[in-house]
Amino acid sequence: MVGTTGKSGLEKFLIGSNTASLASSCPVPLLIVPKEAELDSIDKIVFACDLKRVARSTPVSEIGWWLEKLGAKLVVLNVALEGRRFGPDMIPKQYKMHELLDG
Repeated sequence: MVGTTGKSGLEKFLIGSNTASLASSCPVPLLIVPKEAELDSIDKIVFACDLKRVARSTPVSEIGWWLEKLGAKLVVLNVALEGRRFGPDMIPKQYKMHELLDG
């Protein structure tokens, strides 16, 4: 857990200098939630990916860990460039995604 207190003006007002420092140096995605935020339970996780690189870029164990801990369902969103259409070559990649994430 990261505190939201700090010493510098704008950072202290928004999130705190310690949190800002962590966010700028953290090698993994970081979700910063204000202390006063009201949270609901997380029942769905969206994994945005590029199916072209599914086998080497899918963090399977991390996704599984979060799904188990939260009891959430997974939605996979394939991200592509605007105006690009998906052809039949995407079907094997979808099967690969299912193979990686099912169960």
